[in-house]
Amino acid sequence: MPEPSTLIRLADIEPLASGGSRLIYPHPERPGQLIKVVKHGSGRLKARFQVTRQLRELREYIRILENTDDKLIRHLPGITGLIATDLGAGLSVEAIQGADGRLAPTFSRLLGESHAKPHHRDLLATFFDRLLSSSAITGDLSRNNLVLGCDPNGNDYFALVDGLGDNTLVPMYAMVPGRNHNKKRRAASRFLADLDAALNRSRQPTAAAVAPTRK
Repeated sequence: MPEPSTLIRLADIEPLASGGSRLIYPHPERPGQLIKVVKHGSGRLKARFQVTRQLRELREYIRILENTDDKLIRHLPGITGLIATDLGAGLSVEAIQGADGRLAPTFSRLLGESHAKPHHRDLLATFFDRLLSSSAITGDLSRNNLVLGCDPNGNDYFALVDGLGDNTLVPMYAMVPGRNHNKKRRAASRFLADLDAALNRSRQPTAAAVAPTRK
């Protein structure tokens, strides 16, 4: 076990985000990096499984990285590896930033705050084309796990910041690749439909805009 002085201390830091089973912290020693840790109080067996999920995420990332033909790697945050923290094993990952230099907005926020733009549809289609062309296993394709990032050249792109790797106790998506592909295909249809609906709403005039002017 690492000495206390070598542990990354997170307990006194406010997490940036909270998922169903993990907390996301800024890396206190590496700007531009985040640390994912398992939530405490989840129960011993559940906590152990979540650490297993972190290992699966790391292994899946390495597998994609080693396939030079897999373009999905352009849509994943870089993973540095597992590190020891005062909250347990943490996964150190790249912080995907938005155009404003802050953490990239989630797909859920993009729709909820009416920030969706027509060109986002092409970007989303590109992401899912590459996801479907990849053998990557994705356990959790949710609105909060997909973000709209901005690269150093100012180009927007969608990135999957969480949900990589099998999230089932028995890794059935790894065991049955067809099931994994079908899940990704259904997610693509759902996300694109959600974005189309948001774009259609934004094109509709507001009640104030169509109300006749009273003289």
